[in-house]
Parts: sequence; C-alpha cells; structure tokens
Amino acid sequence: MGTATKNISVDLPIDDIDRIGRLAREKKMSVSKFISSLIKKESKTEEEKRWEKFTSKCENIKKWAKNQGITEQDIEEAIKEVRKKMRIVIDTNVVVSAIVFGGQPWKLIKCLTNSDLDAYASIQIVEEYKSTLLRLLKKYPEKEIHTTMEEFEKYIHVLPSHSHIEACRYPDDNKFIECAIDNRCIYIVSGDKDLLVLEQYEDIGILTVSEFLEQYEKKRHKNSTKN
Repeated sequence: MGTATKNISVDLPIDDIDRIGRLAREKKMSVSKFISSLIKKESKTEEEKRWEKFTSKCENIKKWAKNQGITEQDIEEAIKEVRKKMRIVIDTNVVVSAIVFGGQPWKLIKCLTNSDLDAYASIQIVEEYKSTLLRLLKKYPEKEIHTTMEEFEKYIHVLPSHSHIEACRYPDDNKFIECAIDNRCIYIVSGDKDLLVLEQYEDIGILTVSEFLEQYEKKRHKNSTKN
C-alpha cells in the first residue's frame, strides 16, 4: 500500500471509507460511480436514508481524494485493512475478572495487543472499570493482579458516547450498547446475564468470553488463509 493510502487513514475518517466500500459493493458499483449516484439521487431507500448525513460528505471526499492523488484502488486497499479488524466493547465484569483472576477473560485482554482487534469504551465505562476494580482489590488485598488498569487503558480506545438507548433491564448496562453503536462495534463481550439474555441488539452480537474467542479465532484463520 502506497503513501496515498496511508494518508487516507490520517486525513479521512476510516469509517467513511468503510461505508463507501460496503454500500458500493452492495450496489455492485465502483466506488466513484456509487458516490456520484448518491450525490445525484433525490429519492433514497431506507438503507440509503440511514447514511443520509454521510452521503452529504461524498462530493468533498471525491475532491479531497483527487487533490491528494488517492486512487480508487488506494481506497479499496484501505477498506480491506479496516475489514480485517474486529471492534468490540468489553463489559466491566470481564475486564475486572481478567485483571484479578485471569483465565479466559485474561486471554481476551491479551488479544488486544493484536492489530486485528480494537476495544472501545466510553468515559463512563472506564470510570466503572476503575471503581469496580478498586472494590474487588479491597476485598482481595493479597491477590496478585495480572496487570494494572493504567496498562490496560493503553490498549483500548476511550471516546465519549452520544447515543441514548433503553434496552437493558438495568439502565447502567445501556452504556455498553451505546458505546458499541457509536463506535460501530460488532460485539459486546460480557459475563452479565442481564446483557447476555439480549443476545443481540440491532447488528451487535452480545457474547460470553468463550463465544467471542471462538469467533475471533475463526476470523483470524479466515484472514490468514486469504493472505
């Protein structure tokens, strides 16, 4: 991948690139033709309406890409890189269990050092991580921990949440789904029965640690066979 492709990830939100490619492929059109069709089209399907705000950027994206010397091939290569990654939100019980007790949750946390897995959290979620860990460490003062919260935070993306949903039995659990929506995550990994009972929210799967690790290994194997 050339210099132009690297510029994409710096100057253009990578989610916009991913959306362009996904919608273009669904329409069986090239990226440039798809962007042009969205700019010109007056009536939109429900799927296109979902991205209405996004499509308003399309003309600027085309001009920007042309000025940067970025080709359609560069964009397609960037899309492939994005699709190799899995985006997740990790519930508090999994993070704290990993740090204090290890086991399967710790195996998951160690996977965050891989380039094909990104974990996201909101500021509120991180605050809950810290307060819950502090309570547990007071309960087990002699326990030797696997890592510190400060070290764990190096491997997650902490961003503010803007969505507001009411899907969970306990309102405090809604923040995990909100974070997943805002960061376009495909899974929430949890040990909380009240979250797990939902199984799915829209296109976000809610899995146990073991279930997620199984999916993750399958995805890694699939990507490795393509290379």
